[in-house]
Amino acid sequence: MHNLDILEILCEEKRLTSEQAADIRRIQSQNGKDIIEILEDERILKEEQIIRIISKKINVPYINLNLALVDKNIISFLSEDTIKNNLVLPIFKIQDNLTVGMVNPTDLYLIDELKQTTKLNISPVLVSQNKLMNVITQYFGIQDSLGKVIDKLKDEFKDDEKDTEFVDFQEAADESSIVKLVNILIEQAIIDRASDIHIEPQTHRLRVRYRIDGSLHEIQSIPRHLSTAVISRLKVLSRLDISEKRIPQDGRIKTKINDREVDIRVSTSPTIFGEKIVLRIFDKSQMLTRFENLGLDEQTVDEVSRVLKMNSGIFLVTGPTGSGKTTTLYAALNQLDSVKDNIVTIEDPVEYQLENINQIEVNPRINLTFANGLRSILRQDPDIIMVGEIRDYETAEITIRSALTGHFVLSTLHTNNSTDSLARLIDMGVEPYLLASTVKAVLAQRLVRMLCRDCRETFMPPQEILIQLDIKNYKDMVFYTSRGCKSCKYTGYQGRTGVFEILIMNDTLRELVMQKASAEEMRTAAIKTGLRTIREDALDKINSGLTCIDEIMNSLYGVF
Repeated sequence: MHNLDILEILCEEKRLTSEQAADIRRIQSQNGKDIIEILEDERILKEEQIIRIISKKINVPYINLNLALVDKNIISFLSEDTIKNNLVLPIFKIQDNLTVGMVNPTDLYLIDELKQTTKLNISPVLVSQNKLMNVITQYFGIQDSLGKVIDKLKDEFKDDEKDTEFVDFQEAADESSIVKLVNILIEQAIIDRASDIHIEPQTHRLRVRYRIDGSLHEIQSIPRHLSTAVISRLKVLSRLDISEKRIPQDGRIKTKINDREVDIRVSTSPTIFGEKIVLRIFDKSQMLTRFENLGLDEQTVDEVSRVLKMNSGIFLVTGPTGSGKTTTLYAALNQLDSVKDNIVTIEDPVEYQLENINQIEVNPRINLTFANGLRSILRQDPDIIMVGEIRDYETAEITIRSALTGHFVLSTLHTNNSTDSLARLIDMGVEPYLLASTVKAVLAQRLVRMLCRDCRETFMPPQEILIQLDIKNYKDMVFYTSRGCKSCKYTGYQGRTGVFEILIMNDTLRELVMQKASAEEMRTAAIKTGLRTIREDALDKINSGLTCIDEIMNSLYGVF
C-alpha cells in the first residue's frame, strides 16, 4: 500500500513472522513487485484479507471498490491529475461530506489538501490499490476514448453510404475500433444506470440515447457512414443475421462488466434511414433486489411476505408498461425457496436468467403461448408458477385452475389499480366464484423519479393546484422541488422508487366479486376496509422529500 508499512502491521497483528517479513522485503528488492502481490504469490495471505486486517488496525472503513459503486458525477470534484498522482477517488457525497477512497487514509496532509481543494469535509475510506487503479483506468479510459475512437473511425471508414450494399458486414463488425466503440457505449450505459440504449439512424448521423430514470437523454452522435459497422457489430454480438435488414429481429447479449452480470436484450427494427437498435439492459444486482429497496414501506413488505408464504392462490402485480412489475416479481421469486420448491416461470421474454429456477420463454412461432406453456408446466410437478402476464381468457382460466389445484401463482396485469384487476378478470370471462376463491392479494404500482438529494429544497405549490388535486391536509405537509445540479446532470432527479397499494382479499371483497360488482364499488369497499391507496403512498413520498408533486402527477395520471 502507498506509504503504508503493510509488513509491520501484519507482524504486529501476528499474521506474519519477522522472518517472513524479511524474506518478502528481500523478494521486493529483487523484483520490485508490490508487497500485496508478493504475499499472494507466496500464498501467505490474499489481498482481501490483508486490507481487512489493515482496516481494523488503522480503524478506517474498507470499501471493496468497483466502478459500479462510484458516482461518476462525484469524481469531478477532483482533477484527473490529483486522482492519479495521489491514488485517491471521490466515491459519494452526502451534504457537506465527501467520501474519498484512499490507498493510505492515514495521510493527514493529503486529507487536508483534499479538504482545501473541494471545500468539503473529507471522510477517508480504505481501498485496494489494485482495484483503485483498475477503476481509474476504466473510468478515465471510457471518458477519453469514446471521442478518440470516433475520430479514428472517421479516418478508417471514409467511404460514404453509396457503397453500403457491397459492404462486407462481418469484416466491418470485426474492425477493432468498432468493437471498442460498441464496448464503450455499453459500459458507459451501465455506469450511467441506463435501462435502455437507443441507436437510431437519421439523415446525417447515428443518434445514441440512454434511458435513465425513465427519461431519454442524447449522449452521442456518430457519423452516418459508421452506422453499418456499428449495427453489424451489435448484431454479431447478439447472434442475429447481419445481412438481413428488412425485418425486425430479436437477440440477446450476456456479458460481465465490473464484476456485474448483465443481460442485454437486443431488438432491431427497419426504418426509412436504416435499422434502429434498442438494447434493454438487465443488471442482476438490480433485478434481484429486496422489497425494501423497491420503495415498499414496512407494513406493505410484511403483507407481501405473508402472501408469499401461502401454499396456493394467486398474487397479482399490476400497473402500466414500465412500472417495474417484472422487477417486483423477481424480488418475490428471490425471496422464495428455490431449493425446497420447484419454481417454474413462463415469460415473454425471459428478462433475466435466474439460478435454480426453471424458466420458459414464450415463442408464438412454434405455438408456445402462455396458455400452452402453462399446460406443460402443470405436468412438471410445480410448486410455484410465475406467469409473465395474463393477457387473455385462456391464460386467465389456466392460471385460476393452477391455483385451485394447490399451486401458488404469481402474475401481472395491465390495470390502473388493484381493484380494477378483479374487474378486468371478470370482464375476460373468469367465473366470479373461481376468482373469489383463488386471488389472495393484488399489488398495484408505479415508478416515480426521486429528487436529487444535493439540490432539493422546500417550496409551496400554488394553492389552487393543491385544492384542484384535493390535497386537504396540505398545510401539514412539506413539499420539495429541486434546482438541478452537477450531481444530477441538472435534471433535478436521481434514481427511481415505487409507489404502491396492496389489496388483501377479504370476505367483503369476495362477496362483491361474486356479485360482479363494478370496479368503483369494489374500490369503495376496499378503502372502507383499510386499503391504503397508491395516492396515499404517493403523498407520503412527497412529504418525506423522496419525490415532488409534479413527478407524482405525471406518473399517476388518472390516479392522483
